Amino acid sequence: MFNVKIKQHRLSHNGLTLIEMLIVVAIIVIIVSLFSWTYRKLRYEAWLTAQHAQMKQIIDNAVIRGAIKTPQQYEDLMNHLTWQIEQARRQKLK
Repeated sequence: MFNVKIKQHRLSHNGLTLIEMLIVVAIIVIIVSLFSWTYRKLRYEAWLTAQHAQMKQIIDNAVIRGAIKTPQQYEDLMNHLTWQIEQARRQKLK
């Protein structure tokens, strides 16, 4: 009878499916979380370095004022300061 041809429309894949979008979002979240952890760690290290520099200035000023009289006292204070900074680093890593 009638020879009707039905065209089958092909669905073109122009966009992302929901699953693909969720995977992309998950990857982005993982990358951002890694960067934020690294940023926090670097910021803490920078803070510790600033604290160390400030304490060293205080010790050096004490030498200038004559409060620290011997090289051994200076060395002891610097060793103690270094030990405190290392303890703070270890504590933060736990």
